[in-house]
Amino acid sequence: MADALVAASIQIVLEKLVSATTDVIGEAFGGFKEELEKLKGSVAMIQAVMADAEKKQVQNQGVQLWLKRLEGVAFHADNLLDEINYEFLRRRMEAQNRLKQKVCLFFSTSCTFAFRWRMASKVKNLNMKLKSINQEAAGFGLSRSQMGGGAYVSPLPAMSRETDSIARQNVVGRDTDASNIVGTLLSSSAIVVSVIPITGLGGLGKTTLAQLVYNVPEIDRQFDKKIWVCVSRNFEVTRLFKLILESLTKRKVDVESRESIVQEVRREIEGKRYFLVLDDVWNERSELWEDFIHSLVGISTTNGNWILVTTRNIEVATRVATHPPYSLSKLGDDDCWSIVKEKVFPSGEVPKELEALKSRIIKRCQGLPLAATVIGGLLRIKRKEEWPAISESGFARLLGGEENSVMQLLKLSFDHLPSASIKKCFAYFSIFGKGFVMSKLNLTSLWMAEGFLQPRFENEVLEDIGNEHFNILLQSSLLEEVEKYDPFSHIDDRYCTMHDIVHDLAQSVLRSNSITDENCRYLLLPSFDEETQGNLKSRSSSLRTLIVNGTVESGEVFLKLKYLRVLRLPLVTSEELPTSISKLIHLRFLDLSLSRFKALPESICKLYNLQTLVLSTYLNPATFKELPDGMRNLINLRHLLFFTPDSKFRMPKGMGQLTCLKTLQFFNIGKEEGCKIEEVGCLKNLRGQILIRNLEFVNAKREAEQADLLSKSNLNDLVFEWGSGREGEYNDEDVLEGLLPHPNLQSLYVKNYMGSQFPRWLMNMSIAKYNMYGSLRRLDRLVKLVLVDCKMCEDAPALGRLPSLEFLALDGLDKLTCLGRSFYDMDDRRASRNNSSSEVSNTLFPALKSLVLSEMPNLREWMDAQAESRRESNEDVKVFPILEDLTINKCYRLVNAPSNFPSLKSLKIQKIDKLQPVKKICSNATNLSAVWIKGMADLTHVQDVLNGLNLQSLILEKCPELVDIHGCGTSLRALSILECENIRKLPEDLHQLQNLDSLVVMGCHNLETIPIPSGHKGLTSLKDLRIGYCNGLTSLPAEMLEARSSLLSLMVCKCPNLVSFPIDLRQMPSLVSLALFGCPKLTTIPKGLDQVSSLSMLHVGPFFDSHTENEWLSALASSSVQKLSLVGQPQSASLPVQLQYLTSLTALGLHGFGAEVLPDWLGNLASLEELRLDGCEKLQHLPSTAAMRRLTKLKFLGIFGCSLLQKNFTPGATSEWPKVSHISHGHFEDEPIGAY
Repeated sequence: MADALVAASIQIVLEKLVSATTDVIGEAFGGFKEELEKLKGSVAMIQAVMADAEKKQVQNQGVQLWLKRLEGVAFHADNLLDEINYEFLRRRMEAQNRLKQKVCLFFSTSCTFAFRWRMASKVKNLNMKLKSINQEAAGFGLSRSQMGGGAYVSPLPAMSRETDSIARQNVVGRDTDASNIVGTLLSSSAIVVSVIPITGLGGLGKTTLAQLVYNVPEIDRQFDKKIWVCVSRNFEVTRLFKLILESLTKRKVDVESRESIVQEVRREIEGKRYFLVLDDVWNERSELWEDFIHSLVGISTTNGNWILVTTRNIEVATRVATHPPYSLSKLGDDDCWSIVKEKVFPSGEVPKELEALKSRIIKRCQGLPLAATVIGGLLRIKRKEEWPAISESGFARLLGGEENSVMQLLKLSFDHLPSASIKKCFAYFSIFGKGFVMSKLNLTSLWMAEGFLQPRFENEVLEDIGNEHFNILLQSSLLEEVEKYDPFSHIDDRYCTMHDIVHDLAQSVLRSNSITDENCRYLLLPSFDEETQGNLKSRSSSLRTLIVNGTVESGEVFLKLKYLRVLRLPLVTSEELPTSISKLIHLRFLDLSLSRFKALPESICKLYNLQTLVLSTYLNPATFKELPDGMRNLINLRHLLFFTPDSKFRMPKGMGQLTCLKTLQFFNIGKEEGCKIEEVGCLKNLRGQILIRNLEFVNAKREAEQADLLSKSNLNDLVFEWGSGREGEYNDEDVLEGLLPHPNLQSLYVKNYMGSQFPRWLMNMSIAKYNMYGSLRRLDRLVKLVLVDCKMCEDAPALGRLPSLEFLALDGLDKLTCLGRSFYDMDDRRASRNNSSSEVSNTLFPALKSLVLSEMPNLREWMDAQAESRRESNEDVKVFPILEDLTINKCYRLVNAPSNFPSLKSLKIQKIDKLQPVKKICSNATNLSAVWIKGMADLTHVQDVLNGLNLQSLILEKCPELVDIHGCGTSLRALSILECENIRKLPEDLHQLQNLDSLVVMGCHNLETIPIPSGHKGLTSLKDLRIGYCNGLTSLPAEMLEARSSLLSLMVCKCPNLVSFPIDLRQMPSLVSLALFGCPKLTTIPKGLDQVSSLSMLHVGPFFDSHTENEWLSALASSSVQKLSLVGQPQSASLPVQLQYLTSLTALGLHGFGAEVLPDWLGNLASLEELRLDGCEKLQHLPSTAAMRRLTKLKFLGIFGCSLLQKNFTPGATSEWPKVSHISHGHFEDEPIGAY
């Protein structure tokens, strides 16, 4: 696989060389145009033999070495031509800035002889090397391909896969999946052949599931014939029918004629109902599938036949499916553990040595049954002493790379990637750690910077190529899409990660990603020290990507790596970026997000190749007030990833000259020329999201129109913001009228708008898009609308007919008194005219899923549109048919609300004076499952509002008169009661809530008891119990925690009068987290602390006597706890010395201790990965540098509310930085975070 990637690397670079050697460069410099033409010819000759070279390298070591040498020369050529291109750009920019008339005239008079001579000499030398390489190719007998353009075909994978229909015994965790698919197969079908695909990552168990389904008795009764065919790579239609015939007749078929085979198949299945499994399908060619299905339908016209397809390629599944593909999910932790146990000890008790490694082993399995089987098999043949190492190892090292079945399965997906470019993109992801989550924008920008994305035709956009590659890797299950909240991401941004085992594959493909490898080109350093610095210097000629975590005093050392395309600096303690950054002329991607520079040097604007610039979102707005003036010179900049909340931040003049710019997260309008809104109008290629601030500086509608948002079809997420606290007259209505967006708009956010009404396009949600006929287009793609602090507006826009609107927030519309007919758009019959479906036209807010009404103090009436429609015209109108989440916050005067929310699942109510609107909302909300009520002064009895509802989750917070919480049903799974002062006891029948798995009671100072009748074993499903800040609580019943096998987390804190709570951890065999702190009268430690193997997290303290402290720490020494948070007291001048013996700890938190210096024995905790220091106000110093350096696994250091220590981390102070430079992540906050 590694050699295949070398060939892929060469292919990409050669294609770049051909496109880079342009006539323009040759003519601009003169003197070596002929040599550039020779270069083109040499490259073309090498491209022609690449396919044969890749094929022969498998068995010919000489060809392998030839490819390695060629790779080095190709990268050297890439650097050389990039240098020439940079010089071309530099001279062009200088010419423009000096207002020269012609570029060519400038070059002819200004281009120095020295540069021409030096470049000509280098190109000539390069041609000699390529000539030699071409001669060697002839010596190896490499044949020239007629494919053109250097295209070549990857070799077939080493493993040929064959499956059968025999179901495995004791399949774990797939009963529900099998039942779901069988249910689909048994359903009636009115077509001849129906197809349902099973999709998922290799090793997930798609074939196993198909085997289960195939052998279910109901399938035998439903179908006359069953057929199993393993398709694998070769989707040749005649071959498929031959395999179908062999499955039907149970004999080998020697006939080769398709006609004969198809006729034989007809005789077997004509007039019968059949079930066909096509296992392991890879074919992406739709014409082959259509040919196959056409013949199959013609063979037998009986309805109700089914095909079950297994494939790891989502595109294949989508193409063949007549029913939605069944996406197979990962196995749960318990199922993976069952497989491992069964494999290691098929008929015996699991030893404690294996049980202790449970969490690590489960993490390695990553939900893959094949991985669990492989790990279990390996553990079985190894000695117990070797088990910890196995639980920590990656698959590639663990099982010898590609010689194991997991790797072989995943290798198939890699081999099937359609181009060298995509293979390189896949392998590149492996430089990031396992579990790393990255945005699509960042990932594709990195691919682009490295030159992996090359346009195939004129004007093809690189980002579109990157999106295509991204989707292919998702479809191949080599990347996984994940959800991640990012306040700075736009509506279309997506995130991905890589399965741990896939990551092992990618690492084995890339290989050269270690600083000790002389051919290393892509490198991520988790930390930085003197040895690393020395190694970096020797890699200056090869390294192209460098991503550094940790901390350094200066970034100067990295600026000597002159061929870098990608650089992410670590946390640099210096407040200035060196001016020598301009020497990195090849740089395309620069990430400074970890550092907090006061300013960027003007020299950064000489990086004319720069495509992506990432700056920190934490830059101090008090010091970092502007970008360099020369930013307009970064003519290749495509993505400026920088956001500041500071509306006074000054934009550089002339941003409109950055015509390649696609991502600009904000634009602060200024009063000066070159900083006005017209600059946005020049940025024709903007995509995604932009925040336009300081709109009060725009003087009129015509000026606003200069932003030309109407023409920006890819700008789908707009934020408009005026300054707050303005006085005098406003022209906001004219300005917003001029900010007409493109009809593709998906998200709109408007803040501090002071018009008394919204402009026509916003009120009507329609855009005038004039052509030769003239037309008015509704904002039908709008998914999200947020209106915030539009304090003068008296009416809300007409939103009820928008077909795609999913999220709506109205916040701070002070003058809004009613949400009535215009809000629902009930007077607009355009929907009926434009849509023939009465179902659509009679539905208001058809797509709305989430609605927020917040801080509207004068809102009194929220009209019931359904009742109004019936009263007015006797029409039955559907309103909010799929609304699931409703939040009403600080609408104090609201007295009326609708009463029909058929799909409502979650309701959040905060600070409403009257109960009536809440009662109406809940009256018919039959699907309501979660309610959060906060700050309702009139609420005394829950059943007054929620009577009859069968909730699953209820949160009651700051309801001072609440005395009774009965009336929330018997299906409650989560109950939280927070700061309800009048609650004195929980319900007597609390123990009858058999489904309750979370109970939280906090800040109820008058709570006296939690009744659990003696002899009752209630709350048997409880997983999470938290009780705290209850001053009146003196005891807790022992019955609460008897035989609680389901309990995972237990917290009791800050109950100063609690004297009795007998805890026996042996009654809680699944407990993972235990927190007992701030209860000074509770002096006995829990029983069985050292006997619960599942317990991994403990938060405890402070200890008020040495006896209790010794008891706890002695028990901890033999426990399974790996993460410890220890609470001390301000008078505790030292840490408990017993801590130094807890060497298995991976995380340690120290809270509220009075020590000034941390002891050096802290360095003995060699397994420590996280260290958090919280509220240690006297602490000034960490342990010595030598002690901190012994913590080689430490990845995170958090310092919160330790002001004296934090002063020693500021520049110029007696620095603690050398002690932590090897730590990849640090976090510092002025305020403590711990609850102690």
